Order: sequence, then C-alpha cells, then structure tokens
Amino acid sequence: KVQIQKLDWFDFLFDESNGSDEISYDTVIASDCAYLNSQIVPLSEAIAKLLRDDGSKMHMFAPYNRAVIYDLVQQLREVKEMDVRVDDIKLSKCRVKQSERDATDVALWRKWGRERKNSCTS
Repeated sequence: KVQIQKLDWFDFLFDESNGSDEISYDTVIASDCAYLNSQIVPLSEAIAKLLRDDGSKMHMFAPYNRAVIYDLVQQLREVKEMDVRVDDIKLSKCRVKQSERDATDVALWRKWGRERKNSCTS
C-alpha cells in the first residue's frame, strides 16, 4: 500500500508520543525538504517518528551543495542514533524544446488565468 501525504514537521516537534501509537512506515521518501537550520530538529523528529524501528528506510533527495543537509545527517546520526548513509547521484539537466502546441496551451492557460483574476476583482 502506498500513501502520499503532506506533512508539517513542526507537528511532530511537540508531540510527546514516541510514534509507536501512530502509524509508522516501511519507507519514507522526501525531496528537497530542508533549507534552513531551524528545520533540522523538526524534520529529524518527524523522520524518527514516522519510521518503524525494524529496518525501515528514509530516502531523501537534495542538492549536495546545501549545507543544511549535512547538519541534518549529523542530527540523525548523533541525536536520533540512526544509521545514515549518504550517496551521491549525478543528475543531468535537460531542456525540452517547446512545441507549437505547448506554446498555444501555455498562452491559453495564461489568458484564462488573467480572465479569471479580472472576473474575481470586478
């Protein structure tokens, strides 16, 4: 069973339960989720409470040049005593050539958005 949901990490920060009474997951996947040092503690609390203790895994994807990611890894290792492995993945940027139809679709969406905005403000 796959479940997708948006989470507010700060909800986990002040939750006194240890997560055992709550739903826990085999795998949690997150992408590009830590930007500021102030997010490290709430995010690490959420990760620790969402994962089961028996071999569950967290897969997090983020740019390697974001220093806060390394601080998060340290928090998970030292404070939460989690086994954390960091792997580098090489990504390539690609540009997709816009077709004439795509350009028309974008223009129609923009026109619709302007018309909708104008109808809401009049």
